[in-house]
Order: sequence, then C-alpha cells, then structure tokens
Amino acid sequence: MADPFATGLGTLYAGPGAVAAVYDDGSAAKPIRVIHERPDQTTGFRDGTVIQATNLFRIQAVDVPEPKVGDLITVEAGTFSLSEDPQRDTQALRWVCSAEPV
Repeated sequence: MADPFATGLGTLYAGPGAVAAVYDDGSAAKPIRVIHERPDQTTGFRDGTVIQATNLFRIQAVDVPEPKVGDLITVEAGTFSLSEDPQRDTQALRWVCSAEPV
C-alpha cells in the first residue's frame, strides 16, 4: 500500500504552488519541482528591529536524497546556493533548505 503522505506530497508538488527548478549538486544537474517561499526574518538589533528577506526551498526527499550546503537551485527567480544544512520535515519526506541568491 502506498504511503498516503508521500502520495499527498506528490500531488502538492505537481500543483500550482510548486515551480519547476534545476538542482545542481556539482556533479549533475537535474530537473525537479520545488516550493519556493520567501518569508521575512525579524532580528532584534540594539533598540531596533532588522527585517531581512530570506529564501526557503522545500524539496521532496525522493528527488534529492542528500542536499548539502553549496548545491545550487535554479528557478525562474534566479539561481540560489544552499546556505545552511538542510532539515527534514517530521515525516522525513522533504527537505527545508535555506538559500542565498548567487
């Protein structure tokens, strides 16, 4: 029997909330679909607050088994380099990756 979580994610990544991307680990580039989020991060600084734009990519683990810092993701918005160690979600079905524009 198919894992209902994996089936649901497959449907999610085929839908309009996901975008086409190319993932490049330095040895090979391959097409995948990702969910690209751009949340603002708020940081306190002295008596004020700094708001910084960030880029997060959610990638299915079945597409990229072991992403690492320095790998590249290219989407319509540009090319981004993974900037921190990727983290898995609670079901270990997808990666959450922080990235910086190249």
